[in-house]
Amino acid sequence: MTRCVLLFAALLIIAPGAHASSLPLVMLKPTGAGTRSSAMNDGYTALFSGDYDGAITHFNQAIDDDPKSPVAYLQRAAAYQYKKDYDHAIADANRAIALDPKFGMAYGTRAMFYYLKGDYAHAIADNTKGLQLNPTNTMRVYERGIAYLDSGDNAHAIADFGRVLQPDADAANGPDAAKIEDTSSSYGLAEIDMDGLRANHYRGVAYLRMGDFFHAEGDFTAALKLDPKSTDDYLKRGAARAGQGLRDAALADYAQGLEIDPKDAEIYDERGGLHLREHDLPPAIADFKKALELSPRFTAAWNNLGLACNDAGDPDQAIAALTQALQIDPTFAAAYYNRALAYSAKGDFDGVIADETAALKLTPDYASAYVNRANAYMAKREWDKAFADDVQALKLDPHEGAAYCTLGMLYAAHGQDDNALEQYDHAIREFEQTHDPRLATLHGNRAVVSMHRKDFVQAIRDLDEAVRLQPGNGQWYDERGVAWAQRQDYAKAIADFKQALVLNPDDKSAQANLAHAQALANSASPR
Repeated sequence: MTRCVLLFAALLIIAPGAHASSLPLVMLKPTGAGTRSSAMNDGYTALFSGDYDGAITHFNQAIDDDPKSPVAYLQRAAAYQYKKDYDHAIADANRAIALDPKFGMAYGTRAMFYYLKGDYAHAIADNTKGLQLNPTNTMRVYERGIAYLDSGDNAHAIADFGRVLQPDADAANGPDAAKIEDTSSSYGLAEIDMDGLRANHYRGVAYLRMGDFFHAEGDFTAALKLDPKSTDDYLKRGAARAGQGLRDAALADYAQGLEIDPKDAEIYDERGGLHLREHDLPPAIADFKKALELSPRFTAAWNNLGLACNDAGDPDQAIAALTQALQIDPTFAAAYYNRALAYSAKGDFDGVIADETAALKLTPDYASAYVNRANAYMAKREWDKAFADDVQALKLDPHEGAAYCTLGMLYAAHGQDDNALEQYDHAIREFEQTHDPRLATLHGNRAVVSMHRKDFVQAIRDLDEAVRLQPGNGQWYDERGVAWAQRQDYAKAIADFKQALVLNPDDKSAQANLAHAQALANSASPR
């Protein structure tokens, strides 16, 4: 009796929440309060007109005129920011803060520059310092929430966006007002209007990332009340509804988004992902192709098209799509991982090993890649390498059920039945926790070991469970028929072999087993 290696979970890449946020660039507007030199006024004029080099020249003059002006440094920093020269921008913000350590707006501005550099820790710290100087400054809370969100700290992001959405109505006149030490108001500058912020949207993204689809849906619904034409909010609410199993509502959101913007590639990709998860492959493939027609360099859509083609039994097209993703982005680890699955479908285990090795160079803590590579090594009978990869996978993730399964297969291949059963027991416990669809295969694997030990009762129990989980898989009926035949219960064996053939009339194993069982039943019958 043969046993196929497990098919491991593919990585579907979906757009919502992948790169959640963007903050408005800093432009500190003069309010009319206070007096400014002509050089400062000329600098503002150049800055607001988009002449950033000219603005820097004028602010240079303003600094020469008044070297102790933190505002001149901060405005020159804003001009550097628009040129994407974040290091010079941070240096000027540092000078502004050195001149006035209580200049809260300078901390917020520097936080923006750190954010734009991807230094979220410093962005969070600077916004926190700004809040220490002015606990009522909702802008600092909002920007810190964005930095938390993009750093992956969804819980803190949700808390900050909650503060923005439900600020203390008495904060400006309550105890916090007495704590304000921020000197920003004395410089006659204003930050952007809070009305332009999207706290509901970004809190929804944080909930979406955490898998709290119910609260995510609520936030995107609130965001849509403010902006009924936001395709991004329809996209993400659709994802939240899909996560709750609300298929029709999700599809309605995607349709509404596409009615507003028929060229939104991300919505086609997301809708394709919903179809793919349902194994409804023709519309999934059509949606991914439409996304790519609209956005040919959309790497996530190439990845997802590859998955759909592989699921549709076309590994060559899958490899072509995933190769295209990697040509666009050679650092796309998930595409290497998924292309390895397509190579596995073709029996190209060298291809599997090469791609999983490439994925692991990019993401060394990728436990599933070790497991997949272990399977390929096992297929090539390179047992030591397979064993080492499975052990490493379990070091990275002790709950990686697939690694226990592969170890079970390794032990079984070497006749170590007790060790094999121990590993399969571990694997089944892990898979049961997550309702993993591969659980039926795992019960089938354990049944093989039990039959090798001549424990046909346990084998039948496992195959009963495999049949329950996958009633349309004829392999389980065929194998259970073998177990019944070994117990000399030929009637049940014959029934199972016949059911296997109903499901797959060309199953040579079931055909041979049925003929053998019928012969044994006839010979056992009294004459």
